[in-house]
Amino acid sequence: EDPDDSDLSFDVYIFPPDGEPYLAAAGTPDTFALVENLLYDRSYQWQVVVHDGDFTVFGPVWRFRTRPFPDHRFLFVRQDGGFARIYSSDEHDNAVPLTPTGVESWRPRLSPIRHLIAFLRYENLEPHLFVMNRDGSQARRVSPMPVSTLDNAQLDFCWEGDGQHLLFVRHDRLYRVRTDGTELTQLAVAPSGWVFTACDYSATTQRIVVRQMGSLPYQSSILLLEPNGTPLKTLVDDPPGSTGNPAFSPDGRKILYTQDVSGNESPDGRQFDARIFLYDLELGTLQDLSVEKTPGTNDLEPRFSPTGAQVIFTNTPNDGLSPRHIYVMDLQGMNRTLLFPEASMPDWR
Repeated sequence: EDPDDSDLSFDVYIFPPDGEPYLAAAGTPDTFALVENLLYDRSYQWQVVVHDGDFTVFGPVWRFRTRPFPDHRFLFVRQDGGFARIYSSDEHDNAVPLTPTGVESWRPRLSPIRHLIAFLRYENLEPHLFVMNRDGSQARRVSPMPVSTLDNAQLDFCWEGDGQHLLFVRHDRLYRVRTDGTELTQLAVAPSGWVFTACDYSATTQRIVVRQMGSLPYQSSILLLEPNGTPLKTLVDDPPGSTGNPAFSPDGRKILYTQDVSGNESPDGRQFDARIFLYDLELGTLQDLSVEKTPGTNDLEPRFSPTGAQVIFTNTPNDGLSPRHIYVMDLQGMNRTLLFPEASMPDWR
């Protein structure tokens, strides 16, 4: 209290662990201040400066620590200012941005041991494979050369089961690399006239599934490979219409992929009725999971839940302009539920 009963005002200064001090509240009459955009699990200092119109008193410097980064299970991408930005979230869309604005970052994949997030980012106008900590800190490049295919929007990669190596594609080559950028190994070469677009790895069966494209966007096939890159079997052999990137189930016995059953084969690659299919590798059976899909939309980017009992995926109108939304459904294609509006490229681990 002021002995002269003068009106008091307060300045609140925040001292970040890394960075310059800043004024969080200036001349406020309140005895509290709301400070936003603090980093998780960081130690901060703060100080209050009191003014009564005649004198200024500097209070002691105090210290506080922010709470640990939340143990989120979901990753996805949202557009922010015209750029793709990666977010971490719980199932209630309490989303936290992990990558900065103004930098195109997409296709997040949490490691099998949940310690790092791998993702794609442009560097010198070319896409590269990066990793970062789960809170978005310490992003660093992994790929020693650009990661690329005919359509970089369809690029995908995968973790190996040890959480220390990644598989990625570059044109007609499939590579394996350690997360520190060493131990680069070529695993496979696509047939002449084809390029790889995506891959996934099953730690259970130690097999690889890849998608490859021809010179046109609707020319595609999905193949099963041995861990050393030797072809085992063609699972989907260039059907009518475009297909989408495959993903293994947790037990490695099934894969998910998408196919435009309209059969449209236009040079721009537009899809009119992309549906999610469940392929049983042991039985050789195929099941359409898009039984509740709204007409005029596409189901895309499917991935299994950690238990294998559900599928997370993106749905969007087929005009190529409307927003994308992330849904979840069961393995019968029922109980479709919206999880994250205006979001795409989901990962759930």
